[in-house]
This record gives sequence, structure tokens and C-alpha cells, in this order.
Amino acid sequence: LRQKLLPSEIAALGPLLASQKLDLGEVDHLRPWVTALTLSVTPMLDRGYKVESGVDTAVARATHASPKRLRTFESLERQAQMFAAMPEPVELQYLADVIKERTEPSAGAPMQKAWAAGDLAALGEGLLAVMKTTRPQFYDLFLKDRNQAWAETLGAEMASGEGVQLVNVGALHMLGEDGLPALMRARGYTVTRIQ
Repeated sequence: LRQKLLPSEIAALGPLLASQKLDLGEVDHLRPWVTALTLSVTPMLDRGYKVESGVDTAVARATHASPKRLRTFESLERQAQMFAAMPEPVELQYLADVIKERTEPSAGAPMQKAWAAGDLAALGEGLLAVMKTTRPQFYDLFLKDRNQAWAETLGAEMASGEGVQLVNVGALHMLGEDGLPALMRARGYTVTRIQ
């Protein structure tokens, strides 16, 4: 990382790692995306967020307690492969973005507020549009390509006649022309938002 990041990013990274009881020597050999994920997740855990309290886990727990089947669009292994397949410049930009978010917490505050309020319009204008314009490879890899694959899977499931009762995805997957609702509408389905 020392050879790949800008000096200003290295200077900002040191205190961030120290706040997580790590130092640059412990992450210097890691791929940039691994360090970015570490910097993203650890502060949430430090603030008391728990993986087992997340929506994904709650839905899985409820499904296991019922006769319903639980299936996933992608495995954890597939998600790790997706990160690992990022071109290095995209990885480095991702890490630089996370460093900036962590050192300028107010920058992400409006988006966190919009997410908590379910304000998809604000998320679309404030986050999705910026990502699509300034980080097109990241946008394609993490949203557009995945949404297209998921829409194919969902369409096949719905056509099977078994019925789909609940599909659980993150908020950004619901937005814009590449979002799941738009992709399902394009396949002839009626999509109605319920909140």
C-alpha cells in the first residue's frame, strides 16, 4: 500500500488504522479492497452494530424457523471473488474513497440520513448518480452487473410458478435505470413500491 497510495492517503490511513489497533505494517501487504473493507466495517462494530442484528441475518433466522426455503443470489465466496477481480486502479480508488469518508465523516452524513429515512430519491441523486459518473467501473461491477444477473434469476424464479415471497437486497440495488425495479419492469412485471 505504501507504494500505491498517495502520501496524503498514507498519512490519513495511519491514524485510522491506529484507531482500530492496527498499524500500516499489518496491512501494507494486503490488497487495497481488504483494507477498505476493514476500515468500513470495524467502526460500525465499534459503535455497537452487530452482524446478527442486520436485515440479512434477521431474514435468514426467520426463514430457518419456518418451512420456507432460503436461497441467495450470490454466495460469500462469489462476493469475495468480485472484490478480488477489481482492477487495481478501481481497488485503489475504493480505498481512497473509504479513507476520505472516514477522515471527513460529515461527507457521508446526508447519505446515511437518506438511507435511514428510506429516501431513495436522495440516495439516487446523491450517491448513485455520483458513483455512476465518477466511479463507472465500480458502479458496473457492484451494481449494474449484479442487478442484471439478479433480475435474470428473479425472472426465472417468478416464471417457474413457485412464487417469490421476499427478495432482500440493499437500497442502492433499487435505484435508477439499472436498479432491480426498472429491470423487472423492462421484463414486463408490475412493480409497486410499498413502504
